[in-house]
Amino acid sequence: MLKQLITHAVDNYESDGWDIMVETMDDSDIESIIAHCESLEEAIDVMKTYLQPIYENREEIRSTAW
Repeated sequence: MLKQLITHAVDNYESDGWDIMVETMDDSDIESIIAHCESLEEAIDVMKTYLQPIYENREEIRSTAW
């Protein structure tokens, strides 16, 4: 499931903060977040929930840039 989630993140790199996962997390970081997931769909949802506040914070900071 880890490899499938990474593939999903790479395929969706430009949207919803998936680039954050690709660029800043190693396999053990990802595995700790999705440890209790039983399906890829659940892992995607859990990771999206994890990434959302980070992504929103980054976008807010970007919006204030000159």
